[in-house]
Amino acid sequence: MKLKLDCVFAETDSYGKVKKEVRSAHLAEIIDGTEVGGFSFEVAPKEGGVDVIVSGDGISDQVVPNYSGKIGSSVFQVGFKKESGKKTANALDMFLRRVNKTLSKTESGCNVLLIRDAEIVE
Repeated sequence: MKLKLDCVFAETDSYGKVKKEVRSAHLAEIIDGTEVGGFSFEVAPKEGGVDVIVSGDGISDQVVPNYSGKIGSSVFQVGFKKESGKKTANALDMFLRRVNKTLSKTESGCNVLLIRDAEIVE
């Protein structure tokens, strides 16, 4: 079982609000293959963003995304809907912190990866 995340790269302002979404296959390549908290993350560009496929023991789709999909909205930590999603939510937050640190070092203007949706795939 794997978890598919519908994501988008973005630029935020100093208050943590989304200024604009950024489309970039190059950024997907930079973070592809990341491993965090016992989970591995495969990143593939797609129309309108990127898909992130998460695999590992104890994966759950009981997570709350950190992005509403609206420019000007605040970015939050990934939450969990049920206790079964806590491990996955924690791993996603660690993954996002690592990725965001990497993105902020690029010249793309992009400084965050945002999760819009999560679903289990086989």
